[in-house]
This record gives sequence, structure tokens and C-alpha cells, in this order.
Amino acid sequence: MALGEARGEYIARLDADDIAEPDRLAVQLEWLRGQDLEVCGGQLVRFGIKPGPVWYPESHAGVAHELMFRSSLTLSTLLARAEVMKALRFDERECAEEYDLLTRLAPRHAVGNCPATVARLRCHPGQTTRRLNPKKLKSQWRRRFAYFFETFPHAGLADFSCIHAAARDMPLPGDEPTERLGGWLVRLSRLPEAKARERMARRWTETCERSSARASLRDDYRRRILAAP
Repeated sequence: MALGEARGEYIARLDADDIAEPDRLAVQLEWLRGQDLEVCGGQLVRFGIKPGPVWYPESHAGVAHELMFRSSLTLSTLLARAEVMKALRFDERECAEEYDLLTRLAPRHAVGNCPATVARLRCHPGQTTRRLNPKKLKSQWRRRFAYFFETFPHAGLADFSCIHAAARDMPLPGDEPTERLGGWLVRLSRLPEAKARERMARRWTETCERSSARASLRDDYRRRILAAP
């Protein structure tokens, strides 16, 4: 791979069909150094199908918590110290390479996203991530399981199940697992970033709607999720 040939202090990545903003590297490098990060992503805008901005958390804690549910940094915005990338590398056996890499990076290195838009992401019906979706979902399940229990080694299978259901947009069977999810979302939303708490609150509301949760339960946990730490 090209990683083995790289000789610079930093490595930046961009998918072949995406577009970097002209000042991307300068903006990210300044943010990485200013925030004392080892790995830096940024905000992006989709074009093609489903156009519009995509939000990613800025802080390391925000990245780590959001990673329980989805990739919280996209590879087309990745800028990292070379020694970090060369030590971990991509696992080409994993279909969800991005999610796999991030769930190995976050527990070991300082990761964040700069607030500036640094890339434009091309989305179209024939792209690889859509064609390989079933295999990708299976790969994500394995990595989410490993990442969750590495982060919370004393949690149980019922805890992981409710997190996984929220990540996959699945309903929960009754108030007990729904309330369990609410407790986890309160815990994961103890972040200084208001947008991160809003994302967790939306995740909670959508799960409650799918699960037909009681209104009192829904409103109580939504308030607690949105509360500033």
C-alpha cells in the first residue's frame, strides 16, 4: 500500500471521486496542532443524491461516543500523523474499512474533527458502499461489538443490544430495553457540544417512535439527554 511508501510527517486521504476544498490541508493541520490531535477529520458536504452538509463531532469524546452508532469521521477528510497510520493501517479483510479503522484509532489516539468544511463527498446509487451494504453491515456489527465492550468492559449483552438497535434504526421490544437505551444515551451525551447532545436526543426520539414508547418516558429522557453537562 501507499502507506508504506509515505515519507512525510503526516498522511492525508481522499477517495478518488470526492473533492477536497482548496485550503483543506492548511485548515486541518492548523486545527490538529492547535487541539493537540494525532488524527483529524472535518465537516463535509454531500453532492449528487441526498445533497447537503454532514455533521461530525469536534472533540475526541464526541467522536468516541458517536462512534458507538456510526463512523464519526470520514476517510475523505482524514489527516493523521504518519506513525499512527503506519502502526494501525487498514484491515482489508473488513468490508467496513472506515468503521473498523476508527474503532481501533479512537481508544488509542487523540482524534477530532475541525469545524470547517474540508471536502465534498460524491453520492450516487452505484457507489461501492451501497453495493456492498449487507457485508458492510455485518462488518460494522462485529466492530461495534468489539468497540463497545472495549470501552465499557463491565456492560452486558442487553446494553449492547439496545445500542445496536439504535444504530441500525430498529425498534426495541418494550419499555425496559427502551429505558435502558435512554440511560446509555444520557451517559453518552455528557459532552460540551450541543450538536452532539442534539444528535443523541434525535436518536432517542426516533427509537421511541419505532418502539411505541410511553410519552412520559420519551419526554423525561429527552430532557436529560439535552441537558448541559
